Amino acid sequence: MRCSRGALPLLAGVVALLLVSVAASIGSPEEAVGSPMYAWPTVGDSLTIKSYDEYVRITVLRVQTSAAIPAGVDAAIPGLRFVAVQLRIANLSRERYNDAPGNGAILITDTNRAYRTTLPGEEPNLDELPAIPPGSFHTGWLTFLIPERAQLWKFRFTLDSGYVLQHADWLLTPPTR
Repeated sequence: MRCSRGALPLLAGVVALLLVSVAASIGSPEEAVGSPMYAWPTVGDSLTIKSYDEYVRITVLRVQTSAAIPAGVDAAIPGLRFVAVQLRIANLSRERYNDAPGNGAILITDTNRAYRTTLPGEEPNLDELPAIPPGSFHTGWLTFLIPERAQLWKFRFTLDSGYVLQHADWLLTPPTR
C-alpha cells in the first residue's frame, strides 16, 4: 500500500494521538490507586470476570476475620486463625459453571503474603457445592488459615482454578506500607 505525501503526516499524527490517549488511559498502578477517580472494589461489591469458557459475576458478601474452628478440626492451631470469605457466584455463561472456586482464591495480607484456602471450612463450602446452571448462583464460604497477627489486605479470585490471566481483587483493608 502506498500513501500520498499529504496522507503520511496525517497518518503519523493519528497514530501519535492514539498512542498518547492509550498511555494516558492506562497509567501506572500507583497512579490509579492514588487517584481520586480510582476506587478499589470492597466487601459488598460485585465484579464480572471471564475465562476461556466461564463468565461469572462474583460478589464478596462478608469476611469473618476470626471464623469458627471448622468441623473436623479438634483445636485451634497456636499462632494461626481461620478467616472465611462469603461469596455469591452468579453464572452468566450459557454453560454450567463447574469449577472448584477455592483453587483460584487467594487471601493477601498487608505484607503481600498470599494464602490459599483450607479444608474443612465454613459451611456451606463453595468447593462442595454442585455446578451452577446458567443464570443461577451459589452463595457460600471459602476458608483460609493465616497467622494470628496478619492484617488482611486483598481477596483475589481467578477462574479456571487460577490458570487464566484475568482476576478480580477486592480491597479488605488498606495496606500499611
